[in-house]
Amino acid sequence: MRTISTHLSLSASLVASLCVACTDPGADPNELDNLEETAQASDSSTTSVTPLPSFTSTPNIQQAMALLSSPSVTAVLRTVSGFQIYRCDQGATAPEWKLRTPLAGLDLEPNVLRPSLNRARLASLVGNYHYRSDFGTLLASSQIDTLGLAVPAVNAPVWDFTFQPCDQPVHREVLAGRLLAQDTTSSTNIPMFLLEVRGRAIDPGTPSAIASATHVLRWNTRGGLAPAAATCDAASLGREVQSPYSANYYFLSTAP
Repeated sequence: MRTISTHLSLSASLVASLCVACTDPGADPNELDNLEETAQASDSSTTSVTPLPSFTSTPNIQQAMALLSSPSVTAVLRTVSGFQIYRCDQGATAPEWKLRTPLAGLDLEPNVLRPSLNRARLASLVGNYHYRSDFGTLLASSQIDTLGLAVPAVNAPVWDFTFQPCDQPVHREVLAGRLLAQDTTSSTNIPMFLLEVRGRAIDPGTPSAIASATHVLRWNTRGGLAPAAATCDAASLGREVQSPYSANYYFLSTAP
């Protein structure tokens, strides 16, 4: 199945990243330490990696954000390889395209106001996937277990991070989100989302930028729509399509 092979290739990339994580000199460790110390000593307005975007064109998200207590941006990631995977399934009255799972590899977003701080906070990030924890039933549970994914085992969007500080064991953080609000700002792109983190699995040692996240904002979406409805008919039942997409993911932390 093409979906499985695509994910296996992503897994291979992650393994390769782990192998080079502690040999790549990257940023000056002293610079990263200084940035972290500066962030801890600064007030909440300056520790945000980037300001929240304007929500004037997304009234549903704007309303939901207004209910949050002092939200601040702790990290921003972007898709480097992303698909929305649809399957032609029988609907209530006729066959229709149904979203099964996203499947994306994410990396640090460099185009933020403080890119060095964004990099410092997630300096030991070596891999990150975004997918639905059950893979939309496209994979059997045994296949998901083999890939070492889908923790926590909930039927929800998942962000699966792998960190490896040099000379330390691999750390893993998995966040599961529940949709709070969405807005469709374009007929050619998938919606913007605001999700609440409702489940997490944490290994000791994961960066606080991720461990403290309470919400995830999917923003600046491009592409990812299902094929035209007419292309899903009785003869196409079971057909799967990968629709390329890109987006920025803002990880937010709210005051207790």
